[in-house]
Amino acid sequence: MQRSSDEEAASDERRNRIEPLHRTNWQDVLPNYPTASPPDKIIVSKKEEDNTAVDLDDIYISSDDADRLSLEGDSEPEKEICMISFKEIDEHARQGALANIGVSFNAFTTYLSKNLASDHRLILLARAIVVWMNEDVTLNVQPSHDTPDGLKKSLQTGELCHATCYKWLCRGANLQCVRISGYTKGKQYDPGNDKLAYGFWNAVFTEYGWQIVHPKWICGALRGHRAKEWVQIEKDGERVESRVHRSQGHLVKTFRQRYFMPDPKVFLHECCALDTKWQLVEMKDMILNQRQFVSMPYLLPHFFIAGLNLTSEQNCKVNSVNGICKIEIKGKTWNADKFAFKYELFLYEGSCDAPMPSDSRMVCNFRAREMFTFEVRFPVTGTYKLVIRGGPSNSFKNHLMSTLIVCDSAMSGGNLFPISCPETGYGPGPACRKAGLITPSKIGGRIDVPKQDMTSSISFRMVDIAKQFIAECHGEVGGRVKTIKDSVKMNKVVATKMLIIIITVPSEGEFGLAINEVEYKNNERKEQNICNYLLSTYTYEEEKANVKLAKKSLKDALSLEASPERLPMKIASIKTCIKKCHDEKIPSTDEELIFALNELKLLIHRNSLRECLMTKDPLEIREKLKLVLKYENRLLLEEEIDQVLRLQKKVDKGLE
Repeated sequence: MQRSSDEEAASDERRNRIEPLHRTNWQDVLPNYPTASPPDKIIVSKKEEDNTAVDLDDIYISSDDADRLSLEGDSEPEKEICMISFKEIDEHARQGALANIGVSFNAFTTYLSKNLASDHRLILLARAIVVWMNEDVTLNVQPSHDTPDGLKKSLQTGELCHATCYKWLCRGANLQCVRISGYTKGKQYDPGNDKLAYGFWNAVFTEYGWQIVHPKWICGALRGHRAKEWVQIEKDGERVESRVHRSQGHLVKTFRQRYFMPDPKVFLHECCALDTKWQLVEMKDMILNQRQFVSMPYLLPHFFIAGLNLTSEQNCKVNSVNGICKIEIKGKTWNADKFAFKYELFLYEGSCDAPMPSDSRMVCNFRAREMFTFEVRFPVTGTYKLVIRGGPSNSFKNHLMSTLIVCDSAMSGGNLFPISCPETGYGPGPACRKAGLITPSKIGGRIDVPKQDMTSSISFRMVDIAKQFIAECHGEVGGRVKTIKDSVKMNKVVATKMLIIIITVPSEGEFGLAINEVEYKNNERKEQNICNYLLSTYTYEEEKANVKLAKKSLKDALSLEASPERLPMKIASIKTCIKKCHDEKIPSTDEELIFALNELKLLIHRNSLRECLMTKDPLEIREKLKLVLKYENRLLLEEEIDQVLRLQKKVDKGLE
């Protein structure tokens, strides 16, 4: 019979009272321990972020590449980041588990300390201990409690929990270590649940101050636990109806690296120490009580690894407004265009009486550069849970966050989103860029259509002018999606590699624009959705005359035909118009201004390559090429770059 989390916590507390015989001697040194304080920041290295192994149902499967921490010993920007590899020490500790090193603390410490780097000895030893602890080795005899083998045996038989075992192993190896108790949001947690589990973890003192280690979560994961009866109603743009029954789940042996010396501010979203000083964060970031911890948004480690930030309501439980709820997330500019999301929407069984819609258009993800918005529309009242997963577009999507949404009032009108976008969402993203459509004039997934002429336009630069694309407009009629014919016109401008799409909607309302790439393989036509936009006449607001005038001047400057020799003049004109837009207080987030800045950057690089061909100066060619080759949209300049590279070879050989 499965035990409740309360029973498990009580059992943990009981077995923590059974401690080694020489507990008193080690306890005597506690008053001399350094005071708990925020440690020097530890962040996962960029390499590890890119290569972190798949996390299935919160089970971490380690890989050879996921063996590093990046230690930032100083907050100053110029401080060099120190990289530590755990690969060798992990393998050494695993071999030690089979080599009978746990018969005494002297043998244990001597073996694990062998060849440790002196400047990071404490960190590596703390790592080696938890790796050794995680290795299952059958002990045929009952060892003494005063030995490492005895502690591991007590852990295996349930006499000690992981946190107590790790504490005594560290102290026996002359590492300063304490056990911490507090509330946790583990796998058994559901957002909005105010009944939290009680758990234990550790802090170990290293070269970078006190650092958190959660040996139980490092060494195992709870899989398949479900606290409530949920019904999955939508998943990644598909309508489903799958009941997720209450389940205690089962423990799985694993090694989850992210709980070894995590960033305390990130860890605090999952585990909250009762003694606030052992939260190891600045006073302003401390969680002062259980109620505050309960209400925190439920954000998982991969949310922070991806560099994301929740900018909407900071709560794990939110209420819809007029049947609509928005979850807003901000990413990093350097990886946002490569990031993709998936989602699952659940309904708490019995929380609503009305039937759910048969279509899958309740949830949509809007993207606008580094901003991502999940908008959920509720045609019926109820209690819902939105689970968001994400990651690089070509890799597994890790669990990022979950939110409980309470809808007391259904949306008026009942219209869902006009199209379902399971892979791409609304707005240009990785699929659009992969297809060769870049620098869009509309960076966001929502377009406000003026009611005067019901017309809007979108333009892209094409990497390959020979590629084929089609666009279709869709609208909801009587609860069903209908394709609106003759509402979209497309035009390719070969000279500028521009694709222009003009959309005229038939009436006021919301419409979906789907852009597909068309390919022919083996005489078979295939279409792949690469980008979508939501067009709405409801949200359009007339701009002030001075703003319209400034934008018109900017548009005229951008559309000005210019020969290569006149590029500097066009660049200067665009810069002047951009300055005028700033003077008129047009925000930097304005789509037309962003488009103009992207076009300006392209023209500057194009002119830079032109100057290389004119001057033929080897130093200038080298410096300007270096900048151009770092340009994110350099594919648009392939011909010019090839010309300059050929010239550079000739110059280097003295042929020019």
